[in-house]
Amino acid sequence: MISLNLSFVFAIFLFIVNQAFVKSFEVINISEENYNEIKNNENLILYFHATWASKSDKHKEEFYSLAQQLKNNLSFANKNFVLGIVSNKAYKICRDFKVESYPSIILIKSSERHLYNGQINGESMMYWVERYIEEVLII
Repeated sequence: MISLNLSFVFAIFLFIVNQAFVKSFEVINISEENYNEIKNNENLILYFHATWASKSDKHKEEFYSLAQQLKNNLSFANKNFVLGIVSNKAYKICRDFKVESYPSIILIKSSERHLYNGQINGESMMYWVERYIEEVLII
């Protein structure tokens, strides 16, 4: 009976922990209206896309895949990364991040800016994110 209760308590604990971290990796659509809420965050991963680009929806799906992988990896969960999608119509934001082409993925970590230049798929992007966040995880 005691082992059943401990298993139940552990299951509830895991559920609560998971729910607390789910919000950490929700993808936010960033616009001029909500930009001020995230612009000072030290840990950002932003996907910039052009509304006229035919592959934009597929690339967005891959970015959501990255968010899901990050959400499932508890070692990232307490790093408070904001994941955002920014349209080319958000001119001020694109200018602030010096976006020169679409799609662009930029990781901001402690004021360091890293531009992704690999294939846009969840697995490749996850490898890239792990590489740049590694030293954050050691802290």
